[in-house]
Amino acid sequence: MGLFTKNGDKSPDIIYTQEFRLANGARYLGYTERSEALSPEKENDLQRSENVQNDPDVPKNYKGYLGYTDRKAATKMEKDLDDQEKGDYPTFTQGAYEFSEKQHKKLIKNLKEAQKNKSLLWAGVISFSPEFVEKSGLMYDDGTVNQKAIKTAVMAAMPDYLKAEGLNSPETFWWGDIHLNTNHVHVHLAISQKKNTRPLKNGQPKGMFHTKSIRKLKSAIHHQLANEKSRVREIALEKSLDYHKSVMVNMAQRIINQDQHTQQLLLNLQETLPKYKDKRRWRASNHSVDFKESRDLAFDLVDSLLKHQLFSSYQFYQESSKELDSASRESYGQHIKDTVQPRDEELRNRLVNLLFRDLATAERKGKLYRKDRLAIMEKQGIDLNRKIMDDEVKLLNELDAKSSEAKKLRIRLGLRRYYLKLANLDNRIVDLQERIDGLKQLDDQTKLTPFINFFQEQQLMAKLEKIPKKQLSTSDKATLNRLRAKYQDVQQLPIKLSNPENIAIRKAQLAQEEQLLKEYPNDPGKEFIIEPDTKVSEQYQTQQMILDLKQRIHQNNQLSKEERQKTNGPLFQRLKRLYKYKENPHDHKAQQMIKKYQRKQRKQTRQHRSPLMSHSVIGSFTKLLAAGKINHAKARRAMHERLDRDDDLEREDELERREELRH
Repeated sequence: MGLFTKNGDKSPDIIYTQEFRLANGARYLGYTERSEALSPEKENDLQRSENVQNDPDVPKNYKGYLGYTDRKAATKMEKDLDDQEKGDYPTFTQGAYEFSEKQHKKLIKNLKEAQKNKSLLWAGVISFSPEFVEKSGLMYDDGTVNQKAIKTAVMAAMPDYLKAEGLNSPETFWWGDIHLNTNHVHVHLAISQKKNTRPLKNGQPKGMFHTKSIRKLKSAIHHQLANEKSRVREIALEKSLDYHKSVMVNMAQRIINQDQHTQQLLLNLQETLPKYKDKRRWRASNHSVDFKESRDLAFDLVDSLLKHQLFSSYQFYQESSKELDSASRESYGQHIKDTVQPRDEELRNRLVNLLFRDLATAERKGKLYRKDRLAIMEKQGIDLNRKIMDDEVKLLNELDAKSSEAKKLRIRLGLRRYYLKLANLDNRIVDLQERIDGLKQLDDQTKLTPFINFFQEQQLMAKLEKIPKKQLSTSDKATLNRLRAKYQDVQQLPIKLSNPENIAIRKAQLAQEEQLLKEYPNDPGKEFIIEPDTKVSEQYQTQQMILDLKQRIHQNNQLSKEERQKTNGPLFQRLKRLYKYKENPHDHKAQQMIKKYQRKQRKQTRQHRSPLMSHSVIGSFTKLLAAGKINHAKARRAMHERLDRDDDLEREDELERREELRH
């Protein structure tokens, strides 16, 4: 019976067990190099040691996992080495298949130095199941073992093993000896240091190795030794994983470039990206707070792709991944960690990074494109750009929305709108500064100085609006929202923000401005506030009407779809009419609407007065007549005119009421 034999699929092909002790010179070297028989009792000393690290992938009760056969195990010199590779001892190390006499003496010297410095020696045994030796082709037809292949595999695995444990130092040395017979092959492996470089624990060098390191050592040796025939299933699964991963990456790239819905989602993602100077920070591994929103959106987009457009390939990928784990457990043991989840995370990270690279490339190209285009647009000016934009909108409506030409045109239109926005804001800032300067020059001649502060706040609002939203600080955003509530153009106020609170703030500001202008109608500062020949009441009441209509529409949006369409339709028509009036004050229908609004305002004002007003007027005139203080004829005329005005207003109210009923 060998050192161990496989017991079904639960037993691994390779077992590695290791202990540590203080280095004791050439004693252990002689132990590993001996050619005489090894007794099971001595070999099992490794199993009984307190400092032993059993293979993490083997059950604790695994029978005979460190037993020895009753046949003699011995080290043997190899027959299949070149003359340059042959030596005087079967012991091997990095770069040497057999030790020369000189190398052997150096090893003994290193061991003595390690013992003197009280360094640790790690003694391990790599054991191969007979089934693995057979299926991997390590046994020749004559029963001899391909020692060179085993030594090559160990040499290839050792650098990473030592590095993982912080032993990749000039102070470290290692050697190994293969013990073999026809039923069992195993390697005695030893590692030590001339001078300790390991971290100390309780004043002693740390002896235990990480389980992860041991597993990687076994895996590396297994991959080196397993031939294509024995690994045919694993190779097929690995190729399947690579193929489906490649398919998904290529499909994702095509979807990014061609699918309109995905492109819109990418634009939404782009809006959230922080303005890093180094765009390489746009990646899945970035867990910064300012990148969280972008990262979450990117993973959501990838999740959507895997559930829909990439679903078929993703399903094959997952199945291959699970099968590969199953095959690995057959080779390395049931305690091998699940790699399905890490492999899935790696795929998702790769797709997310693909999105970010695409956005970084687009931004890099876009910057050059925008820079050139904006320079051209600046030369064309605002008026010409508006005309071109109107023509481009008409052309876009005639094109296939999914065509490449339509996509390019949408980009051009977006850039043109961006230019017009910046140009208008710049003009607005200049215009406001001229108004501020004009009012300041009047000094004490004007009572309209509060408008200086109004205009300065509007300037600040325009400057903040020029900055992209994602570049604004939290404080800047709060300031911008506050200023927009006070000063935003009533036409630009979105319906969804036309709630009672916002409307009240805007109307209060308009009322304050209107009151100042009415209080000082002949103030010289008036020319810096409103356009010549503009009626103050009409200008401000038009804005008040627009705000009232938007608030009503906003409130009606809570209704059912049918009711909403029925009630909001006429309101939107009135809004359009008022917008036209702002552009053309001679619009007759708009003038009628404003007069109607003015009548309504007067009516509301009258309703606040005493209902006995007419009686008090008559009473006042009666008292004056009795006292003989005024001419009787004039008094009667004045009283009748006042009462007639009230009658006229009542008639207008009645006509208005009837008109509303017709609508």
